[in-house]
Amino acid sequence: MKKQVEIGQLYQSVGKPSLTWEVAKIVDQSGIPHARLMSLDGRDQRLVACSVIIDTSRYRLTRESGRGHDNAAE
Repeated sequence: MKKQVEIGQLYQSVGKPSLTWEVAKIVDQSGIPHARLMSLDGRDQRLVACSVIIDTSRYRLTRESGRGHDNAAE
């Protein structure tokens, strides 16, 4: 089953200081799905292709969205 980026999920950047990002919105950019990531403190945001977010060498899922999921990802 292919991983899917969903609103409400939390991700951490791999290999960088522990920055935690929440998926705030999913948007289409030229036919490619992107996620609007917001830092938990609300100070920073970025738009990242969903294919980059599911790349485990770049981001690590730390919490599911809560939409039908109640546990954290392993």
